[in-house]
Amino acid sequence: MVINIDILEVAKPIFSLVLAIVFGAIVGLEREKAHKPAGL
Repeated sequence: MVINIDILEVAKPIFSLVLAIVFGAIVGLEREKAHKPAGL
């Protein structure tokens, strides 16, 4: 049980970081699309 708790404690910040990177990439791509001129 102790090992499982330790794994969760380590995994939570890693999962949060991955989620933040993915979300940031999606938002960045959407902004990039919106800022590009229609002709390109």
